[in-house]
Amino acid sequence: RVAWVPALGAEASWGWHPAAMAAEIVTLMFCNLPRSYKNDDLLHEIGGAIGPGRVNFVLVPYKSTSRNCGYGFANFVDIHAAEAAVELMQGKKWLFTRGKQIRINNADTQGFEGNLARSARTIIEDLEAEHVYPSVFIQGQQLDFLDAFLHVLGAEDWVRRAFQIMQTWRRGHQRGAVP
Repeated sequence: RVAWVPALGAEASWGWHPAAMAAEIVTLMFCNLPRSYKNDDLLHEIGGAIGPGRVNFVLVPYKSTSRNCGYGFANFVDIHAAEAAVELMQGKKWLFTRGKQIRINNADTQGFEGNLARSARTIIEDLEAEHVYPSVFIQGQQLDFLDAFLHVLGAEDWVRRAFQIMQTWRRGHQRGAVP
């Protein structure tokens, strides 16, 4: 389940909104993903096609079952890496499947920070659900999602924005509607 929530006000740049989109397409949505794939599998496929170290964010969302949603997202370190992935992977077959072809689209949320923020917001909005956390890399080193988020946006912003989201959520539930 992907949740969309409007920005937290004019001063906030956390989350997806049109003004926050990057000018260049660096985040791609990989469709027709084999249902058994996880973050590492998508990362392996991309690394095999364009070489390692060219992706800094990978997320293969899962349903409440043990199967993924059939798509995944990857944010590339630059536009050249994203273009190479499209050129070398579009229409090819996934390595570990019988005949499924890779389809690649531009993702709605663009950029490393935008994807971190969107993932955090989705997790905060539905604290009762189990979540698959993205695989995150900073300067080639894999980091825990929360550590990466705090590194990029800072702990103070994280706490303030999380509190704002929770207040909005509570107000919506008190009125009987989910925001």
